[in-house]
Amino acid sequence: MLERGDAASCQSLPSARRKRPLTRVVRNAGALVALLLAPALVLVLLQASCAYAVLYLCQAVVAFGGLELSWWHFRIRKRLLIPFAYEHENLSRDEYDAVVLDQVNPATCAVAPLATKFFCGRNWLAAWCVSIVVAGSVVAIVWACQGAIANVEKSTIGWRMVLSCSALAALSCSFCACFAPTPRDGFVIVMYQTCFTVSSLNTFLAHADDLVNDPELLDSLYVVLVGACVTVVWRIVASKDVLETLLTITLDMFGLVYLVSPMMEMADFVDHPLAHKYRDKIATFWLVISAAEVGHFLFQTIRTRFPSLFQKCHHPLAKSISTTYDLEDLVVSTCFGVAGAVVAIIAFPEHSFDVWELVILTTGVVLSQVSRLAIDTFKSIARVTSAHGVKWSLWNNSVMTLASPYLVGAILFHPYIKSLFTETSAST
Repeated sequence: MLERGDAASCQSLPSARRKRPLTRVVRNAGALVALLLAPALVLVLLQASCAYAVLYLCQAVVAFGGLELSWWHFRIRKRLLIPFAYEHENLSRDEYDAVVLDQVNPATCAVAPLATKFFCGRNWLAAWCVSIVVAGSVVAIVWACQGAIANVEKSTIGWRMVLSCSALAALSCSFCACFAPTPRDGFVIVMYQTCFTVSSLNTFLAHADDLVNDPELLDSLYVVLVGACVTVVWRIVASKDVLETLLTITLDMFGLVYLVSPMMEMADFVDHPLAHKYRDKIATFWLVISAAEVGHFLFQTIRTRFPSLFQKCHHPLAKSISTTYDLEDLVVSTCFGVAGAVVAIIAFPEHSFDVWELVILTTGVVLSQVSRLAIDTFKSIARVTSAHGVKWSLWNNSVMTLASPYLVGAILFHPYIKSLFTETSAST
């Protein structure tokens, strides 16, 4: 005979089993929405001829992506440099892991000393206060320069874009800089946002507006070079350790090249006045990459839910790395990307797609998936994956994981779409 408690527990088992699939479905649905939300927003803005509003989304990606990169860089630096600091001490494996975990604690962010002194340890409150003050100061400075611009009354949209982009850039980068590992890393986040905002606003004013008379179009590579020089000088001045300086400069340049430069290229063709004419081709780029990401998501979900389907081809090189899975993932994602290209051809019949254009899109899909796999490897080196027990948080916000496929794809797509702009401008 079962006791009353045993009977109750047995009755609760089926309900618990019913809740698990529902929870899994809700979690997967939320992940799929997060995966497609930003691309869907971009497609809507393109079709509504409001592509300039994509700059706001790009600024948020640069700020929060820079924050995530700063913590990856910080964790990698600590894991590589801590052995040199404790080389004369005989630490056990457990003691060493405890030291590393204490050094990379996200609670010790850049704003923590200020929050402890003036805000009773509330980092969020301190970060909001600092970011609001910084954003207000930047807006005041930009507003004070209004008298030097002659065409403000004739070009209200351009002036609003300058004000809004400056305010959002200052607010987002200062807020994310407060949660950087150190103030030095926070300065790099500010530099990332400054480079992107200067380049994107210059592109917008040069192409799509008459706010400034005879504007000069700055080369994005020049802006990146200036940002790189400032970052290198800052790291050399702020650090006394030569090895740490070299490591931080290398990682900072990775963020500047991998995150900021592609976002500049993306803003360059989105802000172009001919982007509206070729909005279907630009939308095809986003649609194809998004379809490939859906294929990756479905592959990962099925692999996790039904691992027995992949037992015959499971030959991992390490506990957390499997090149066979990566190859299968790449094939499935590429097939979904090609299917997305077919859907785009059917959805936009008025625009003809040549064979070489389809080759470019397919190559972009392959490179985007390789980029995502590289970011996953980078995360595993920094040990910020779920396998290491690191949960989602502000500094582990998955922005780089979601944005990485579009970054490399944008670099490949930029020369193609710019060539179309050049041909159209020459013919007119």
